[in-house]
Amino acid sequence: MCSICQDHACQSTCTVGPFAAVMFAAFLLIALSVPASAGSRYVSFDPPGATITFPWGINQSGQVVGGYDDSSGGHSFLRNSDGSFITFDPAGATYSTATSINRSGEIAGYWYSPAGYQGYYRSAGGDVTTFTVASTGWTFAYGINDAGWITGLGSDGTFQHGLVRDPSGTITVFDPLGSTKTYAASINQSGIISGEYVDSVGVLHGFIRSSSGSFTVVTVPGSGGAGTTGTAINDRVKMTGSYTDNKHLNHGFLRNTNGTFTTFDVPAAYIMQGIQINDSGQ
Repeated sequence: MCSICQDHACQSTCTVGPFAAVMFAAFLLIALSVPASAGSRYVSFDPPGATITFPWGINQSGQVVGGYDDSSGGHSFLRNSDGSFITFDPAGATYSTATSINRSGEIAGYWYSPAGYQGYYRSAGGDVTTFTVASTGWTFAYGINDAGWITGLGSDGTFQHGLVRDPSGTITVFDPLGSTKTYAASINQSGIISGEYVDSVGVLHGFIRSSSGSFTVVTVPGSGGAGTTGTAINDRVKMTGSYTDNKHLNHGFLRNTNGTFTTFDVPAAYIMQGIQINDSGQ
């Protein structure tokens, strides 16, 4: 069983790429390694009845989304800035989780039923629309921007592609040249997507996909081993993620708008990943 979760999505989440497992490891590392600064305030929370809670996204209003387990399975939640909760699942779901929320309160996520994994879009009013790349595959939705464009990944039954879904519901799948498996993680307000892909020899590369569909491959200088992952991009096209060096150690990185890199580690860290980035580059 994968270390990130103990729910129905565990096995599939672990097989679609290293992002989820590394992200949770980074959460734990930061929580254990970084002391609270003076004036910081932490609020712990769980939806009612939760036995384990995973927050995955937050918007500018302080609304938080994620997933939680209770005695009946796994569910999605929205925590409002006043601390109140809304819990929900797409109809027929035996498991679901919300992965991101935009400024308007629109939510993206994914869910599981006996038919497999599908993505979902939840409007600010609470209406849920589910979607899938193909009836024979599976779909995960990870990022949503303020215009309602969603990115993630999906299988057509034989191959894992990146995807982008426009507000009308049209899904476009894509892959960088040479990819054998594509994972799209984040989309900014201009429709620029960041993610990672696996090449023919099993090495990871980050990528940036423009709104017109062209790709920039992102490889951190000095990376080796597993390669480079790209997990988030901001509106200034600054990107963060992780890379593995020749000693197979993970480090965080910031790719600046001009293509230069800044690498970083929490002191004493043995594994590190940049997960999110705001428009100030933090």
